[in-house]
Amino acid sequence: MRLWSMVLAAAIAATSNAAIGDEGVEVDCKETNLKFEAPSFKVTCKDYSRSTINLSEISAASRTYTLLAMSEAELAFMHVLSNHVLGGTRIYLKVSSLEAQIEDNFGAKLSNWGDEEDVGDYEVKHVTAVFKNDDPVECLAFRKLAGRRASGVSGVTVGFSCSADSRDKAMATMKSFIEQDD
Repeated sequence: MRLWSMVLAAAIAATSNAAIGDEGVEVDCKETNLKFEAPSFKVTCKDYSRSTINLSEISAASRTYTLLAMSEAELAFMHVLSNHVLGGTRIYLKVSSLEAQIEDNFGAKLSNWGDEEDVGDYEVKHVTAVFKNDDPVECLAFRKLAGRRASGVSGVTVGFSCSADSRDKAMATMKSFIEQDD
């Protein structure tokens, strides 16, 4: 039971610390570009999209969703952020490292970053995460960049999958998400 408490605390910490500006609106995940269905996971999605973003002389919009999947049976959770800018080709998201994107978007202390590998269209790195002064949890950080534009991209899907049981379970959860990604 202690392991599940640790996983639950980590998931709640990651959700409450997401670097998005507001609370978001809970939506059916089928309405988003984030797809994940697994029998033992409870999945929730939120919409943080903005219909208007004023950038000096240009206007744009953003399509931003999060997905949080938690499984007591698997002692695992996954948190994913999808952020895409909508508008002309002169508007793009600045590209930073996978490490920076995880740290900027989720409230976790990350260490022991492993070597990068590719799984489908995603780049993946092993990492150890600590949430709210809890014990370390084995995780996988992952991201997919969309639509290269000038010195940036039109969108990014970034997240992490963790398990208090084993990194293999975190990998299985992440691979299931990637297989369902369209």
